[in-house]
Amino acid sequence: MSHQYPERERKRALEYYYENREKVLAQQKAKYHSDAEFRARSIEGAKRRHASKMHSDPEYRERMRQRALTLKATYGDAQSSSAKERRRLNKRKWRQANRGRDKSKIFDALGRKCSCCGESHMAFLTVDHTNGDGAEHKRKLGSRSGLGMYRDIVRQGIPKDRFRILCMNCNWATRTGKECPHQAAK
Repeated sequence: MSHQYPERERKRALEYYYENREKVLAQQKAKYHSDAEFRARSIEGAKRRHASKMHSDPEYRERMRQRALTLKATYGDAQSSSAKERRRLNKRKWRQANRGRDKSKIFDALGRKCSCCGESHMAFLTVDHTNGDGAEHKRKLGSRSGLGMYRDIVRQGIPKDRFRILCMNCNWATRTGKECPHQAAK
């Protein structure tokens, strides 16, 4: 397509589109569903066009406001709150499932027993930072739970020189840099 005569090319493209509308739409739909990059560009373009219209076209802005009011009147707050609740519950299920998966990978790689006393009951075991930088690690990740930390440890390739498995008793005993009573007794 030459751009020497852009108006003529645009007119020709529009004519082709209107003559073959169904075919063109089917091709675009197929490409949208098969090409993630094309889909992302399409969505970004739609967002830009919407933002531009909201900024520059008062009639469009009013139509969107009326549409939002109609949707709220039709579905009410109950619909949005139940949808929010479903998303919250699904997110919690996903987190629990993935935490278990990542935690299992870590325990498989580091051994499923306390490296100090030999405790092997999973409910008592935890991941310990051998350098004593666990709080700093969680703070850096912005994570309040172990989920973010487990995910990060797996991303790092589960380095055995930085992490070990300890039972909660041994972990608490070594928190302040002291030696575990099990080690002192040996």
